[in-house]
Amino acid sequence: MNKTIKKVLFIIIIILFIASLSHDLTTGTFPNATSKEKTTEETAIEESSQDTNTTDSKQSNKRYEVIQYEVKAGETVLSILEILNENGPPVTINQMLEDFEGLNDQQNPHQIQTNTPYYFPVYRQIEKDM
Repeated sequence: MNKTIKKVLFIIIIILFIASLSHDLTTGTFPNATSKEKTTEETAIEESSQDTNTTDSKQSNKRYEVIQYEVKAGETVLSILEILNENGPPVTINQMLEDFEGLNDQQNPHQIQTNTPYYFPVYRQIEKDM
């Protein structure tokens, strides 16, 4: 290949990488919900959250509410949290994992079992005055 073509391709790849990194840092990993349509999975989550007993020993706090959700095959703690917090949680991923561990007696979020119910935080969005 010609040296000029190699240089141009290298520059294009660098520009795409920087653009991707910039987009990820400004928009974030959790996209905002643009559609009001609910998937079957989201409907099931809402139904399971309505079945949650409010007198449970797991109480909500100021940052989040607690729901119980049964993990299905192929789901991870982060994928479930992303669905439950459709507008993106106002906390970091590390904080979400710590909250999950706190709600589930120090259960390792990387070693969850399918068909087992766990408690998940649903974060409250902070209202900003404009």
